[in-house]
Amino acid sequence: MNNIGIRTQDLFNLVNEQRKKNHQKVFENRAMAIIFSMAFTALTKEWIDFKKEFIGITDKQLNIIETICREKFNVELQGEIEPVALIAGHSPVYQTIKNTYQL
Repeated sequence: MNNIGIRTQDLFNLVNEQRKKNHQKVFENRAMAIIFSMAFTALTKEWIDFKKEFIGITDKQLNIIETICREKFNVELQGEIEPVALIAGHSPVYQTIKNTYQL
């Protein structure tokens, strides 16, 4: 009976661990999608200027991000900024892209 209890607890821990990993992956994918969305959404000059100022990138860097999205990830997303985008510029995903491609 005790062994079954341990196995059940191990299974419970495994499920919780996997749930945390999935949650982090969903968060990272969402952050990536928001960054891509911000890179591709060019509604007005003011919006572009806001994005550049908000995430601190230049026109050249914006073009590089756009190219990366198209060529590496085959992604062209459009959308509106969401509250969660406030943390996108500081996300590990954005930092990885920034560091990897030396933006």
